[in-house]
Amino acid sequence: MGGYECWIGHVALARCCTLIEITNDFVWYKFIFSSLPGWRLGHEEGRIDNPSVSTEEWDSLLNTGFLGVDNYLGVDPNKSKSGLSIITSQAIDPVVSILRNPLAATHDSVQTESLVILSGRKTQWRNRALEALRFLRPFVSNTLVVDGLEDTNLVVALGSAVVCLADLEEVAFKNMTQRKFSALQLVMRESPNIRMQFVDIDSSIEASAPVSVIVSQSLLRMLCHDIPTTVNVLWSDESEVVIEGNDT
Repeated sequence: MGGYECWIGHVALARCCTLIEITNDFVWYKFIFSSLPGWRLGHEEGRIDNPSVSTEEWDSLLNTGFLGVDNYLGVDPNKSKSGLSIITSQAIDPVVSILRNPLAATHDSVQTESLVILSGRKTQWRNRALEALRFLRPFVSNTLVVDGLEDTNLVVALGSAVVCLADLEEVAFKNMTQRKFSALQLVMRESPNIRMQFVDIDSSIEASAPVSVIVSQSLLRMLCHDIPTTVNVLWSDESEVVIEGNDT
């Protein structure tokens, strides 16, 4: 696909923990620390040789109030002399649940009055727009799907959420026309507090994570920022996102 494929207009306390823990059983750790009284604290729990636990066990331990091991940077015991791992986990609450999986949110928790989707003229991208509309319809009161910025049916109400998939077909600024420019002015004028996000999606992930799902989740996360309960939640609202494989 390439280029900026779509743009979307319309999250202080992280509730995260970061651990630096011994997760690999190296002899030299035992040699250095075995004289300390705390080294045998895990004996009654089956940790006979040392008190440390593996990342898999941390994932189980952090499933109470947290989401298990979100990410970790470990080491290969066969290639390194270090047994330390850096582990991150996020506390779970209703707000975090919405941000992590917005499509599973209740329809009254995230709402916007009006949604406009600019689909592009080709059938494949219009189908993506209709798929996104199916995901987003429960969260909006009024919807409109048009072919692009030059569509004469384009109407943007004050405060509308706008999803532009037309860049999948052709980057808007590649062949700028007066009609396109006027349409952009309309979007900006009717969205005085606009927040924009450019999403560049690797074409290889389409099978596992359709474009319609990605842009729907991105828009709903942006709308979540308007919910008062998200004010103190640290969730980066990036203006530019690149999605490659499983990485964002």
